[in-house]
This record gives sequence, C-alpha cells and structure tokens, in this order.
Amino acid sequence: MRFKEKYKTIAQIIKNKIHENQYKDYLPPLKDILSEYNIAQRTATRAFDILKRDGIIIYEKGIGHKIISAPAVLHERKNLRICLIKPFLHDLYNMPRSHKYISGVLACCRKFGSQVEIYNNKKNSSTIIAELKKRKDIQAIIFIPGYPGTYNTEDINNELKKFRIPVVTNYFELHKNLSQVDYGDYDVIRAVFTCCDINLPSYFFSLNYISEWVRNREMHFKSIFKKSGKIFKIPDTALMDWEPEKFFRIGYRTAGFYFDKLKFPANIIGVNDYIACGALKFLVEKQISFPGENRLIGIDNDSISSKYMLTTADLNFYKKGYYTALHIHKHYRELAEGKKVDC
Repeated sequence: MRFKEKYKTIAQIIKNKIHENQYKDYLPPLKDILSEYNIAQRTATRAFDILKRDGIIIYEKGIGHKIISAPAVLHERKNLRICLIKPFLHDLYNMPRSHKYISGVLACCRKFGSQVEIYNNKKNSSTIIAELKKRKDIQAIIFIPGYPGTYNTEDINNELKKFRIPVVTNYFELHKNLSQVDYGDYDVIRAVFTCCDINLPSYFFSLNYISEWVRNREMHFKSIFKKSGKIFKIPDTALMDWEPEKFFRIGYRTAGFYFDKLKFPANIIGVNDYIACGALKFLVEKQISFPGENRLIGIDNDSISSKYMLTTADLNFYKKGYYTALHIHKHYRELAEGKKVDC
C-alpha cells in the first residue's frame, strides 16, 4: 500500500475504533499503536495529524493523545432531503448496478431519517440542475453525470459549485472541484491482482483514450504487476462516447491485434469489463479456454453476458451507494462549508 493511502487507512481504522468505544479517553501509547498496526512511526504520526485536523484528538504533553470527540457525531446531520441525480440505462449491465446503488443510498438515508428524491439525467443534466437551484428545501445533492455528449463538464462543474449545500459525486472529471465517494483505481487494480495467478504473464487490454481513469488504471497496473505485466492497446481506438458495444468491439479487436504476442496460460485483464468481454469472445473463438489455467478478468463483470467465464473483481455498488449517503450525513458541516472531503 502506498504511504499516503496507508496512513489515511490507519486514521480511518482508529476513527472507527473510537466510534465503537474500543478506545476511550486516550489512544494507546505510541509503541502499542506501532505494534498493533505493524506500521512505522512516520505512518502513525501522519495518521494522528489527520485525527487532530478532524478535531478528534489532541496531544497532551507527557500523557498522550486525548480523545475529545467521536468522529461519528462530530458534524453529523439527520433528517435531510437529498436529491440523487443519475442516469437510468435499461440494459442487463446497468440496471442491476443502478438498483444496488440506489438501494444502498436509500438504506443509509432511512437510518438517518432522511428523504431522497431521484432524478434521471440520462439525456440532460442542466435542466434538472436549473430546477433544483430554485428550491429552498433540499439539503444535499448526489450527482452522477450521464454519458459524455449529454453534458459539458466545465458547465456542470460551474453550476454545481454555485450550490450552498453539499454536492457529492463519483465521477473523476468532476472530482477536481467536488467531493468524491468512489472506489479508487488503486483499489480496483489491487482487487484484480488478487484474482490473478502471479506465476503467469499478465496482459492489460486498455484504450487509446485520454481519460484520468484509464491513465490511473494503467499506472497502477504497472506499479502492482511490475515486470510480469504488459499493456496492450491498438492505436485507432479513440472513444467519443460510452456505448457498451464500442467497448466490446475494441476488446475484440485488441485481442486479435496482439494475439500472436500472447503466451498462454495467462492472466488477461480489461481496463473495464466491456473490454474484457470483447477479448473473451475473440479468445474463445481461438479455442482458448476460460476459466481454467487461463484467467480473463473483468471488473464487476456481468456474469450473464460472459456466461460465467470471466473471473470477477467485484465492486459492491450497494456499499458504494450506502457510503455516499453516509459521507453526506457524517461530514455535512464540512461539505456545506465548501470543503472538499473525499472518501
């Protein structure tokens, strides 16, 4: 785990233990913290800095770190009216994910006595945002943009920043200005790595597409898989929209273009699951068997369309929705003040 992620993770674990009353009044001595979490002093110091910044602990000279406020109730709000804006795509891939995500949001909001209004921005986000700006009775917004071509990123950014209430997203390009609750690309590739046979060569089928999530997944693949991993992408696969069929065709063509360079058995990973499914079709046509010695890995893949031949690096959409709503309730004051608080 990278240093920044490590100390942030340790800080979160300590917060949880304070909330669960496992730590009372004072944190354990430093030597006990280092031993309990198997970390260096530098990591512990950075974790303590986060807890101090959040107003959870203070250092008393000669005594130790005193717990002054449980993080779960520090800036917590209940009985909110939250607007969830997201695209509804009626296909076998997206519908189950949308259902799980919304179910997670609703489950968390019920816990806090909050209400949820749901808007479909499949075709147009600007109209919905304009209407919500007139409202005085909403306390937070969860915004997930529709497909590229249905909105202008800069315009949406500017409009959402004008709200004086918390606005949370899970989309990378909006993430620069808004608070984000999402799976990090490092976490995604780590999940993929656990599905692989580390004794086999690993091939990463990517996109010739300048986007943060693509670049990040490639970067973390190189970092985690090191010399055993190779990235393949064909040069003429610039992507102008997000139609699943186009991703599928790119995966199919990439597998065909590089087939002679692949050594089997192998781990084959798609930058997303549509790419993986496209590659799967080509390789099965070439009599490469899945599953078995070979592993072709999709990220939260659609088991139905892949006929259960892909290995799954599962991302829990229910949990993602739940934690998005939880983030709003737990950090309401900071978010309402315009602070960028990611999860």
